[in-house]
Amino acid sequence: MFGLFKRKKQKNGNDKVRIISQAKEVNIRKNENFKEERYCPQCHSKLVLRNGMYGEFYGCSNFPNCRYTESVEPYVDSSIHAETIYFYNHLNILSGKRECFSCKKKTTVSGLVLIEGETINENGDEVDILSWHGYDMYILPWSEIFEKLPNEIQRMIQMKYQIKKKYSKVLKQKHYANVCEHRGCLQGDNYIYFDTGHGSPFDPDSKEFLRLEKISINTPFNLDVELLETISPRVYYGKRIKY
Repeated sequence: MFGLFKRKKQKNGNDKVRIISQAKEVNIRKNENFKEERYCPQCHSKLVLRNGMYGEFYGCSNFPNCRYTESVEPYVDSSIHAETIYFYNHLNILSGKRECFSCKKKTTVSGLVLIEGETINENGDEVDILSWHGYDMYILPWSEIFEKLPNEIQRMIQMKYQIKKKYSKVLKQKHYANVCEHRGCLQGDNYIYFDTGHGSPFDPDSKEFLRLEKISINTPFNLDVELLETISPRVYYGKRIKY
């Protein structure tokens, strides 16, 4: 293109070449900025833009081995909060349907849920789920808490829900998780609990009905969990529960 201007020797050819060169340089700079790679400060893996329950955010590509995130929206400010939850007479399990990535049939996925107004810590103080989490219910993935549950509780849950210990190619190890009720394939955590915009019933914009079940327990117990504290718009799962 530059040669074309030179060969024609137009009156302001040098000016045109200069303008095109400047435009090309600007486009290159824009393209470089767009492709600029961001890295996780914890494990140095690449950060990727994801769409999760609070909208867009930057997440570590080494997830779930690394759970570092950076907010995109100004109202999101998250950190990890350790808490010991006391269960004294029942467990709450929230479930819904999603399409299995393998067989494309609807299958049930679930999680242990902490409910606003019903959750207390080991000191007997109420845990204010809504204020620091932004949701009326906090869903705990099975991979994080299942093996911490008493054996009796594990058996009770597995009698009602398809939760099995399967090998994860991402984690490169076995862990408990939801599996397809048709083929038994691992559903994985990410698209169910975190990057929920891929058909998860736990996505804030999902129209899928949710089911809340209370499972009675005979022996109280404590459960150590790590919760994501987030300042966000209020989201109410309770409005979508169908009994």
